[in-house]
Amino acid sequence: MPEALLWLPFLLVPVLALLFLNLRLSRKLRYPHDLLRADERRGLGSLLFRNFRTYYDLLLDGLIALVLAFAIAPPPWHRPAAVVIDGSRSMYGGFADARPIAKALKKIQSDPGLKHADPFLLVLDPQARTTRMVPIRSYLTGSGMEEAILHLRDDFDFFAPDYARLSELRQRGYGEITLLTDQLRVKPVGFDAVELGFAVNFAAYPTSVRFDHASETWLVALAENGPRVPLTVSAWDKSVGTFTKLPPDRYGIEEGMAGRIVRLPVPGLYLMSLKGPFGLDDIDLPLLLPARSLGAAADGAFSKRMLSVFPEIDRTLRPSLALVDQGTKAHSGIPVITTRLIPNDGHQLVDPGLTSGALLAAGTAPGGSFAWGPSSLKNEDLVLAYDAFLSNRPPAFQTSVPPGTRALHPVGTAYLAETGSGLVPLLPPASQFFEQRAEQRLLLPPPASWRWPWALLLSLLLALKVYLWVRLTGKSWITRD
Repeated sequence: MPEALLWLPFLLVPVLALLFLNLRLSRKLRYPHDLLRADERRGLGSLLFRNFRTYYDLLLDGLIALVLAFAIAPPPWHRPAAVVIDGSRSMYGGFADARPIAKALKKIQSDPGLKHADPFLLVLDPQARTTRMVPIRSYLTGSGMEEAILHLRDDFDFFAPDYARLSELRQRGYGEITLLTDQLRVKPVGFDAVELGFAVNFAAYPTSVRFDHASETWLVALAENGPRVPLTVSAWDKSVGTFTKLPPDRYGIEEGMAGRIVRLPVPGLYLMSLKGPFGLDDIDLPLLLPARSLGAAADGAFSKRMLSVFPEIDRTLRPSLALVDQGTKAHSGIPVITTRLIPNDGHQLVDPGLTSGALLAAGTAPGGSFAWGPSSLKNEDLVLAYDAFLSNRPPAFQTSVPPGTRALHPVGTAYLAETGSGLVPLLPPASQFFEQRAEQRLLLPPPASWRWPWALLLSLLLALKVYLWVRLTGKSWITRD
């Protein structure tokens, strides 16, 4: 039973009330003027016409109520189905028919429920720096499976797509959506997902990037799976804008149970490359090793004294942060922490998350980061408010396109994101190399109902109602009496 019919009785209540009032108020004695008319004007047709003139308004109101019921609860429309192939790097893992991409194409061609669905590829577009939904019907018709796999690999970059872009298909009017993937990286809600099996058998991924104080070197720990192929290290050469391979004596490699450990003597932008065995994909890992000390600058008496409390700050490096007193010169192109000294204690508290739980009173300072009164200046925990900023280090790599990225530059199987603060390494998430369980849910809204046909029908009924009123009463539609 359509849901609209459940709404119809409630919408017919005012129509029935008008009918009752019409019958109640129309019981009047009338002179039979039709007796004076010509015979051909009398009869069944005349009776029906007179009844129509009396009740046409109520008939149209009943039709309007019916249309409103279907506008509130539209019946299910036939919507096209879509099948989406996951454009992840891991879809090309494994060999021959064990590859998830091969399983996906076979399923589209053999599954009766997917054979007539519109096929799409969810893939990262490096030029647009975002994930796109690409129709691939032309890749699947007129060619064999291996040829289709080769063309898809040549034309698209299987990296790490954003699954939230599946909602774009809802906006296009698709109803049933099926995602074909090697492993679930999100819990599907509102759409279907088919796991084809994780098949990556050669993997390497950085699990730790830090400075080792004992050896005075930077340490990169890798988690590896599969054959231990030779590993090469290259360093970024700013003069030519590319990576240059380092000689083996410039870095050290130690064998570990879970993977190798690479030690580097100086910070910088590096590229670790592993050649894929047996024709498998290569692995390229660009990493940014931050400076041991953060470069910072200070202007103003208070800011200079505060910066002197942090001996690990290197003032010879290019500053990536500036502490300034309010009213001093501003630094352009880098974050600035402004401090204002006020005569009285403030009535606010600094976010305890910035001060490791310590309570610091602060005042309001338009345009300033901090405003300290006399009691705050005597508080020994005051330094914690600045430590939260001065101890911050940029990550060694990102797993999603950073905000404000101007361009993505390919580096083997990875990317360098060009941002306002420099080059940022971009790697696929660890789930592209190792099997993991999905924890985050992805909810796709239900298909939007098409209400415009009912709105158009309501407009036509209302226009017909006005037209009949004008024709049968002989009055203008703007008449007020």
